[in-house]
Parts: sequence; C-alpha cells; structure tokens
Amino acid sequence: MSLQGVMALFKSEWGVLVGWIHYLAFDMLAGIWALGDSQRRGVPHGFMVVCLFFTLMFGPFGFGLYWLLRLKYTDTARLVDKREG
Repeated sequence: MSLQGVMALFKSEWGVLVGWIHYLAFDMLAGIWALGDSQRRGVPHGFMVVCLFFTLMFGPFGFGLYWLLRLKYTDTARLVDKREG
C-alpha cells in the first residue's frame, strides 16, 4: 500500500475510526507492558504516571521515555530478559 492509499483511507469517517482504534489499542498495549515491566523492576509509580500519559498521547515518545527511565533501574537495554535454564 502506498502513502496515497493510506491518505485515502483517512478521507472516510470509517477509515479514521479504524485508524483511531488501532492507535489507541497499540498505545494501551505498550502502556500495559511498560507498567507490568516497571512493577517487576521497582520503578517508582510516580515516574510511570508521566510515562503512561505520554504513551497514551504520543505513543512511541512515551514508550521511549519509559525505556530511558528503565535504563536507570536495570543494567540492560533489552526489553525482554533472557530466561535462565
């Protein structure tokens, strides 16, 4: 699909609705993952409120903000820990 095709989708009300639901679902999924990860790692909840706000409003920016905060509380930049065993 081309950029013009994507732009055409957003010219209809249904296209905008589907796009909006998609963005909200992705932002919510990213926020849920970040919150669970932060609780396992002991990141203070007050910091997470800020990260979750930005994740909901600006998607990747908020997730990136959490990732940077997470670097302060862990020694790895990996988003998923390796399982031992």
